[in-house]
Amino acid sequence: MTSAHVLPQGFKMGLVPFLLLLLAIACQPIQERHDRAFVDKLRAGNLTLRSEPIELTSEDGLALIDAHQANASVFKVKGVGLQSSMEEVVTAWGNPDKIDPFPEVDTINLIYNNKQTNETAVTFNIVRNSVQRVVFREGADFLVGKSRVNMSKDNIITRFGKPDKEEMTTLMSMYYYYPEGLELYHRRQIVRGWGFVQPQSPREVVYNVTARPIKGSLPMNGD
Repeated sequence: MTSAHVLPQGFKMGLVPFLLLLLAIACQPIQERHDRAFVDKLRAGNLTLRSEPIELTSEDGLALIDAHQANASVFKVKGVGLQSSMEEVVTAWGNPDKIDPFPEVDTINLIYNNKQTNETAVTFNIVRNSVQRVVFREGADFLVGKSRVNMSKDNIITRFGKPDKEEMTTLMSMYYYYPEGLELYHRRQIVRGWGFVQPQSPREVVYNVTARPIKGSLPMNGD
C-alpha cells in the first residue's frame, strides 16, 4: 500500500535533479555577477565612485563597497587612511597598545586594542612611514552597520562575489578583492577580521601578500 505522504518513485527521482539544477542556476549568478559587473565597469571607466573621504566610524564602508558606491581608497578611520604618516596615526589614536617593528623591510605595525575588552581592534601597517593597510578585528566596536567583524564565509561570497585571490594557511584563509581594495580573513566559516588597501585592477595587480606585514593584526595563533 502506498502512503499518501510518499511520492511516486518516478516523481521522486526526477525532483532531486530538478532541485539541484535550480540551486545551481540560483547560486551561480550570485557568485559571478557581483565581481564581473564591478570589474567590467572599472575597466571601461564607467564606474562612478564617491571621491570624498568616508569616515568608517560614521558610515558603513562594507555596505558602500557592496553597493559599488565606493572603494577603499577614500576610507578613513578617525581621520586616518591610506598614505597617512605614522605621526598622523599617533596624533589621531594616541600611543599604540603594541608595536611590531620589521626594520629589515622598513615596516612597522601600530596595534590598538579595545579599551573595555582588551581585544585587538585595529592595526595600521606602515611601510616607509606611509599607511599601506588597515586591519580591523573583533574589538573594533567603533565600526558601524555591516562593517562589524561578525560575518560568515558564505555571507562573504553572497555579498562580494568570488575573490580575485584566495590564500589558505593551517589557521586562516584570506580573500582578496583587488578593485575594491578589500581583504577578508576568515577561520571556521567566521570572518575574524577585514582590512583595506589601495585598490588595483586585477589584470594589473602585482601583489605579494605575506603573513609577516600583518603579523599581530590577525588571529594567526589559533584564537
